[in-house]
Amino acid sequence: MDPYVDELSGKYVCRICGAVRRNKKSYNSHRQQKHGTIRNTLVCPVSGSCEKLASPEALRKHLKESHGAKAAKVPQTFASSGEFLQWKDKLQKETNSLFVQWTGVKEEGRVVYHCCRAGEKRSHRKALGGVAVENSETRKTNRRPRAKGTMKMNAYCPAVIHAKFSPQGVVEVSAYLEHYGHEEDIYFISLSTTTRDKVKQKLKEGFAPDRIADFIRKDKDSSVRDRQLKTKDVLYILRQDLPELIGLYNENDHVSVDMAVTKFFELGENNPVFFYRPRTAENDNFAIGIQTPTQRMLLDEYGGNVVCLDTTHKACHYDGYLLGTVLVLDSTGAGQPVAWFLVKGESEAEMSPVFAALKERHPNLRPKFYMSDCADAFWNSWRAVFDIEGVTPLYCIWHVWRAWNAHIMKVVDDARRRQLREMLLKLTQASTPHAYYSL
Repeated sequence: MDPYVDELSGKYVCRICGAVRRNKKSYNSHRQQKHGTIRNTLVCPVSGSCEKLASPEALRKHLKESHGAKAAKVPQTFASSGEFLQWKDKLQKETNSLFVQWTGVKEEGRVVYHCCRAGEKRSHRKALGGVAVENSETRKTNRRPRAKGTMKMNAYCPAVIHAKFSPQGVVEVSAYLEHYGHEEDIYFISLSTTTRDKVKQKLKEGFAPDRIADFIRKDKDSSVRDRQLKTKDVLYILRQDLPELIGLYNENDHVSVDMAVTKFFELGENNPVFFYRPRTAENDNFAIGIQTPTQRMLLDEYGGNVVCLDTTHKACHYDGYLLGTVLVLDSTGAGQPVAWFLVKGESEAEMSPVFAALKERHPNLRPKFYMSDCADAFWNSWRAVFDIEGVTPLYCIWHVWRAWNAHIMKVVDDARRRQLREMLLKLTQASTPHAYYSL
């Protein structure tokens, strides 16, 4: 919006408030101080065809005069900043909205909270060669578009909260709370500060992420948005706000793990890391074994009966690494994991050092039964380290059936395949060695 220039006097007249200035420099200073900007950048939330406006005040005036909007100013005074934040949090819960800061606190203690939906959408279109395109209208980035879209409405919502924090602690508030141009869509609203604090407190107390999400969803004080909390949201808060709880000390995973292991070694007997082989220039194969004090106690107590071992593929985003689990059966027959390890491959060269480190903690470990899948490397590594006298090796029936089916599928005749499966099913149901060998 260019100023009106008087033909006789040559003075500049502000089209927003009618203020008169002698020259353009003085007019620009007035626009910046009084209306917050020299250029008109605010898009009308009701109609994009309307002329852009220079300030929130001018936008509210336009909405009132052109679209019949009612934007009443709501003054409030609070005795402390805590009381103000409680009021703001309650307002956001009741209206399914979120007010955020765009800038820091000004010198006079003023803070402006804007509606989170106000603002310009990011463009994700790319130029040739993947180079981002930029122009004066829209910011272009190389980032992939978000699956759920963007919260920005490509216009300015006039809802705003002006707060002035005095040195005595009193907070004076003037707010315009009417939203325009968007629905009350909780999909784009972030978690409230109160809920984030509850989640972080629960994480510090040691609760599992899925239980924390369930607790927040059932909490009567939670807002409609907070009741949509998912386990992945809790994990995001854990990684971003409390990285030290998961041993995340550096952006580089190898450096972070090395720092975490060094810190765990300070715990002495309670050190959860029983084996560690860092990545080096000579050996690129990283490996780590983890066992908590509780798991150590469970293996000592129940390790004389059944020990199960298996690995899981694609448990992390590094190719070739396997997550191994050592499991025992407790007094009720339920499986309890007593150790985890991350290795690259299932060879004896990779597994044997892990088992040797586990034996240092449990030198007398000798179960009656040892069960794993059909890979020979597990059993060969185990018997190379532990005493296997009196130990009966077992194969996991799921892995046995998978191996059988791989061979059965080579049989062309469908009737013959069904007959083979029926015979093998009877074989697995044999209750004694004599019945098994007879079948």
